[in-house]
Amino acid sequence: MKTKTLLLTAVLSAAGIASSLAQVYSVNVVGYINVDVAPGLNLVTAQLTGTNNNVNTVLAVTTPVMSDNSLLFTWNSAGQTFNNAQIYGSGQWYDPNTSALSTNTINPGDAVFINNAGTAVKLLVVGQVPTGSLPVTVSQNLGLYADPAPVSQNIATNGFPIDDNDLLYTWNVAGQTYNNALIGGGPGSGGPAWFDPNTGTPVNYAPAVGEGFVVNRVGATATWNRSFAVQ
Repeated sequence: MKTKTLLLTAVLSAAGIASSLAQVYSVNVVGYINVDVAPGLNLVTAQLTGTNNNVNTVLAVTTPVMSDNSLLFTWNSAGQTFNNAQIYGSGQWYDPNTSALSTNTINPGDAVFINNAGTAVKLLVVGQVPTGSLPVTVSQNLGLYADPAPVSQNIATNGFPIDDNDLLYTWNVAGQTYNNALIGGGPGSGGPAWFDPNTGTPVNYAPAVGEGFVVNRVGATATWNRSFAVQ
């Protein structure tokens, strides 16, 4: 199989972070994703699996090399806060407390914020296309997510758990701010679906390849029973 998809990137919660344009190429089940990372905050994801999912394996290679002192934020769902930012230097991410290479990981289905301290770069993600059952835990309250499969599909029709009054946030890169939240509706309210808060009409939200999004889940933690097959 050979696919080529144009895309964009999006964002989340109480700290503001950004997005961009990308391309996906895959041959059979191995390939790479190019994601443009603009100056400022970007919400990105790695939808391919490498030899491991350390951030230095899946989120460190850029063209040109990203500026030193750029920051990477992962989200702590249990604490409802960002973990300590990882710091970029000389082409790698470092733990600010130990000055050692970062041990943080990002798995398909997770999203992170990158604050690019310099000019625009192209982030290269290389690895294997995840296939089969790809479960993602959707925690109560705020979380940063992405489709674990490197395709752009409506998440409401591929199993993402949506209940009444859940909120979904996307990021406005140019304005460095959130777009108006979409409001969730469960099966008893015309869903599962996301609705425009101003018009009440359903919105077919299909995140682009490389794009993350933020969900504030009202109910208990649930599982997104995502599955994907290469065709």
